[in-house]
Amino acid sequence: MRPARWKVFQVLPVAGQNDGSVEDLLIDGDQFRAFVARHRHLEAEALNPIAEDNEAMTDSYAMIDPSGRFYGNSSGRHVASAPILDVGIDAALAQVGFVPERLAARGGVYAWKPVPQPESLLSPAALVLVTQK
Repeated sequence: MRPARWKVFQVLPVAGQNDGSVEDLLIDGDQFRAFVARHRHLEAEALNPIAEDNEAMTDSYAMIDPSGRFYGNSSGRHVASAPILDVGIDAALAQVGFVPERLAARGGVYAWKPVPQPESLLSPAALVLVTQK
């Protein structure tokens, strides 16, 4: 497997979400930047790490929950919007504090294209090869 983008996140504490389970993993911004610098050589191996510290992640993600609401990390906790179908996309995004400029600043806007993967062992062609041996 050869990922096109490898996301490297600083552990982000989110109140009410991961309380009591991340404290031993928390590091400050300087420690995170040092980790990223130590692994910069991976870029030459085409692993393309994309590093995001806690500041970059805050208000730059808008996820959708099973109830059809946006939610995002705003001020250290997840905040949910009203249902998107009830209030519209723009209003729902505003309710969670989503800032499009922060999305762009962390490299979240890019030309996505699927990465060709080796043929799966479960594909019909691979199964024929396996069963003919």
